Amino acid sequence: MQKSLAALVLGLTLGAPAVAQSDFYLGGTLGNTSVDTEFDEFDLNFDDDETSWSAFAGVQATDNFAIEASYNDFGDYNVSQNFDLTQTNIDATLTGYDVMAVLSAPIGPLRLFGKAGLVFWDADVTALVQPPVGSGFQLREKDSGNDLAFGGGLEFSLSPNLAIRGEMEWFDIEDTEEVWFASVGLRFNF
Repeated sequence: MQKSLAALVLGLTLGAPAVAQSDFYLGGTLGNTSVDTEFDEFDLNFDDDETSWSAFAGVQATDNFAIEASYNDFGDYNVSQNFDLTQTNIDATLTGYDVMAVLSAPIGPLRLFGKAGLVFWDADVTALVQPPVGSGFQLREKDSGNDLAFGGGLEFSLSPNLAIRGEMEWFDIEDTEEVWFASVGLRFNF
């Protein structure tokens, strides 16, 4: 967590010289995250979609370049499976902060953008294993790390201070096959 906050502060600090001459913005999105991973310990494939959300802040340094930081709640996931009469229930929660460079091409009221950077994520996984006879046991693992993140999308200006945003982001989170976040939200310019 401390590494995540330090990276977020560093990312915003690198963009600080642009604040004096640029536009600051805030926003939020609501969408759907798809997580695909495998739990080798349980011979279990996990592929699920959940409602998720994001809050972001950025500095538009030029018409074509911005620095953006986000908090992402990727959702809570649950999967159950039987193995030789043994029931396994897995609950997982995934969150993350990211810092990205954003390149954009404004075309009238539209802005096409792409972004790349790092995600600093935290995962909390609990597995409850219940055999057919006797008491079960619970395994819990917390993990965190930082990995690559990419995204792209389109914004439409509703006014000089308000835009609607649609985007798709991909996070290369360790021990997952893929994490995709599709969302729609609002951006407020100051």
